[in-house]
Amino acid sequence: EEERQQLLWELRKLQGSLEQSKQEARFLQEMLQQQSSQALRWQQLHQDSKQALATQEEELVVLKVELAFLKGELRKATEQVKGPSAQN
Repeated sequence: EEERQQLLWELRKLQGSLEQSKQEARFLQEMLQQQSSQALRWQQLHQDSKQALATQEEELVVLKVELAFLKGELRKATEQVKGPSAQN
């Protein structure tokens, strides 16, 4: 009887440990899921930022070309205003 009681006590102890391990596993699984979701959000944010930067760089190239064109036009207009006498 005493041995039986000892075995039952050990069985309950093991069942308690097993339940605690299951709870810890569920907690860790939830933490992993949250971190995975956070990583996906950061990855999407990074991708969006990268795309926005690429778009801004394209716009900057266009603006530089337009600025160069306008500088050329301004130079031509300035030369026309000065007239041929200013060139001599």
